[in-house]
Amino acid sequence: MGERMLNTVWQQHKLAISTALYLFAITLPSAFISSDGFSKALYGLLILLAIVNRARVYFWLLLPFFVLSHVALYYALFYKLPTDISFWFLMFGTNTAEIMDFMARANKPFMVIAYSAYAIIAWFCYKNMTGQYFKRPHSLGRWALIALILIPLSYAPRNNNLRDYALDVYRHFRKAYPQNLVLGYMAADLEVQKLKDLVRQPPDFAPTLVPDLKQQSASYVLVIGESARRDHLGLYGYQPNTTPNMGIQPDLLVFKDMVSYGYNTSTSIPYLMTKAPDTEMKPSFLSVFKQAGFKVYWLSNQSKYGEFDSLISSYAQSADVVHFLNTHSYTMTTPDNFDEKLLPLYQQALSDKADKKLIVLHLYGSHPDFEKRYPASANKFASAYDNSIYYTDIVLKQILKPLEQSQAMTGFVYVSDHGLALGECGEVDGHIDAKNSYEVPFLMWFNAQWRAKNPEKYRYLMQAQQQAVHTGDLFDTFSDIAGIRFAQQDLSRSFADASFQRVPRMVKAANSEMDYDKSQTGTGCHLIAN
Repeated sequence: MGERMLNTVWQQHKLAISTALYLFAITLPSAFISSDGFSKALYGLLILLAIVNRARVYFWLLLPFFVLSHVALYYALFYKLPTDISFWFLMFGTNTAEIMDFMARANKPFMVIAYSAYAIIAWFCYKNMTGQYFKRPHSLGRWALIALILIPLSYAPRNNNLRDYALDVYRHFRKAYPQNLVLGYMAADLEVQKLKDLVRQPPDFAPTLVPDLKQQSASYVLVIGESARRDHLGLYGYQPNTTPNMGIQPDLLVFKDMVSYGYNTSTSIPYLMTKAPDTEMKPSFLSVFKQAGFKVYWLSNQSKYGEFDSLISSYAQSADVVHFLNTHSYTMTTPDNFDEKLLPLYQQALSDKADKKLIVLHLYGSHPDFEKRYPASANKFASAYDNSIYYTDIVLKQILKPLEQSQAMTGFVYVSDHGLALGECGEVDGHIDAKNSYEVPFLMWFNAQWRAKNPEKYRYLMQAQQQAVHTGDLFDTFSDIAGIRFAQQDLSRSFADASFQRVPRMVKAANSEMDYDKSQTGTGCHLIAN
């Protein structure tokens, strides 16, 4: 009798039950982000249900989001992040190699279980999602539901700027999957389009050079490392000694407390170059140097996803000479792919007859998988990560050597984009907002010619080695070092100037921006406000 009753209930309500299961599987990632996100996810899907009405059509329309929902679930569980605009910025700035690295390091048991569960749910729902949700005489209720739900969306935007309005809509749904997947892509694309305009037509900074330096030849080299955390460098007391070359480099300035804005490349490098978050597309210091008469080089061992499809490659396009050496290869195992491949191009840039040069080198550094980032000759320690740091030390020595021999004023700066979690957090390694992900090495060196011309700046730089500094200070510091002056420059942010004042060191954590020095480690090492 009970079995017959259950069967009757099932036959009467199988459409509602199977649809509810389908929607639950799709919106589950939002539930792990916030209750607000979960309710907004259902909000949008119910609108679509009322409009479409036919169950089988509804199933097929949502199937792509259903298929991707276990990926969004993984992102929510292991990274505590929604698939919002930041997710798409990461995708725009990621190449095939990085995707393969991510897949290789993913929690495979979870992925297998999730994939299997979602496949079973899809088959079950497909079989039972048939018919119509609203049938006469209930069709009036259907349209009443649509009208009721659409009322909040009918408000007029505060301005006529379609782009800003679109971003406002995205922000409303940023924690709600699958709406955030679609709206996040649109918002990211809009921001990249804005960046294109900045690259094509950067604002005129009208920079000038300090009079004493106008007739001086100068070459400045900025090396952007990858995934190097400060506490694994011998220079900072780590054992074994992973930096034997830099450790004996005369006149090297070693900054003890540099903090990066972001814990991933797509967030940290734009901020380093512009002192603005990645959601506020600003012109970079490349434009400042170029307008000041410097020939600008961007030499990268990372890959270029597309001319303007990557945030970082977009900034690179403002340089005079641009080279991306790494292809979309998965392996990174041959000598041709190691960071030393940049050195011939670097030598060409140094040999350029231009009187003033800025050369940016973007290394592959210590990006996972670590064992693929160095040749066999650098296999010195038990830890593959330490070996990648050791190899970077070798490359930095080769970059610095010709600067020592130059008769022009020369300067060298090395900073990593961010650090990494290396298993100490009890969850997936890699790019998470742990303390160590923000604590990066920062080195500076200047030859005797530069020091003779800039004795006071050098004194302030020596003093700053012990200060708490931030990658957001580099925009003004780097231009100040080169003797560039422009209206938008803030010398109080330059630690090469007497007026330097420390500002709150803001960092981009998983769910918000916060003051690094007023934060603490929470569950799973994630950064939380104190």
